[in-house]
Amino acid sequence: MAEKKIELLAPAGSFDSLKGAVHAGADAVYMGGALFSARAYADNPDRGSMIDCIKYCHLYGRKIYLALNTLLKDHEIKEILPDFLFPLYEAGIDAVIVQDAGVMKYISSSYPGLPIHISTQAAVTMAQGAQWLRSRFPSVSRVVPARELSIKELKRMRSETDLEIEVFVHGALCVCYSGMCLLSSCIGERSGNRGRCAQPCRRLYEGSVYGSDCTMTGSAGFSSGEICRSRGYLLSPKDQCLLESIQELADAGVDSFKIEGRMKSPEYTAGTVAVYRKAIDECLGRDEVYMPVVSKQVDRLKELYNRGGFNKGYLYQHNGRDMMSLERPGHSGIRIGRVYNVKGRQAQIGFDQDVFRQDVLEIRRGSEKIFEFTTGEEYKTGRSMICLTMKDSPAREGDAVYRIKCG
Repeated sequence: MAEKKIELLAPAGSFDSLKGAVHAGADAVYMGGALFSARAYADNPDRGSMIDCIKYCHLYGRKIYLALNTLLKDHEIKEILPDFLFPLYEAGIDAVIVQDAGVMKYISSSYPGLPIHISTQAAVTMAQGAQWLRSRFPSVSRVVPARELSIKELKRMRSETDLEIEVFVHGALCVCYSGMCLLSSCIGERSGNRGRCAQPCRRLYEGSVYGSDCTMTGSAGFSSGEICRSRGYLLSPKDQCLLESIQELADAGVDSFKIEGRMKSPEYTAGTVAVYRKAIDECLGRDEVYMPVVSKQVDRLKELYNRGGFNKGYLYQHNGRDMMSLERPGHSGIRIGRVYNVKGRQAQIGFDQDVFRQDVLEIRRGSEKIFEFTTGEEYKTGRSMICLTMKDSPAREGDAVYRIKCG
């Protein structure tokens, strides 16, 4: 018997991202339309463009899923959703990702042949919840479990349901429970559950820490029993990367490996898909070079996007400070050299990795950005260059140099 194929599912925030995903090797893509998507600020296509996306995927033998994963109001389900969904159903959309039980009811009754994938934002944590939804809405064919599940809990879910299971393997993590954030609507008047998250978890906060926990960034020097204050990106998780866990997830019976990132660039989408495509093929082929390939490719993923490195989500741990990016909420890049000589504004930089024309580099002191510039030529490992920094923000010997964007 042939081994079951595992789906690689890619994000598409635009038609360009969709094309990148398809040609990098994704088996399926998911994207939102003009309405009811949890990424309202992505470059979501209008009706005509969405139909073009469906045709494009089917031309290349790939599936496309519609992210319809916000909470809808009653009048929206009755008056707006039918006109929005029917043309996409006619065009052949392969499935719909849904959080709202009212939307599941509408789709099951109005489009009985259209598969429903239970969104991770429905926060299904065990097989009984998934099976209950399926008993109510027969079109349910797949569950995307809450992201907080451990590998042990995923294995148990697999043994207790015959629904397909889809798991996020790469990308941003929300600090709230399974993406059901209320913080944005409370302090920013933009609801994440309506697709308009203002990303309050990526902002700078100051918090109080008591006693032996006074080890957070900016809180050194306090002894046990004291109250200390810590300032940083205290709610900002690192992106997760489960590239090294592909084999274990495959053995656990996961049907679809999902990459997060509908707000990221087409280059990110294509690059990330290519890495996971290669690793999945190596893994499932039981190729002896699988682990060396993975170790090398993690560095490539960091080049594309990372927040102070990666974590493994909740697969193996319940929580922990190492899951968080306390010093920087955005892309950290990778370290490629250091400043080893300074004369006024002139900073001499030595490279321990190849640097290419139009790379964007950043001189950094700890977590502080000192200076950012774009290279005008290539530099091989071991070579050096001189750049002019700002007069009021000179570099120092020992400052690290990071590549934050490839040319």
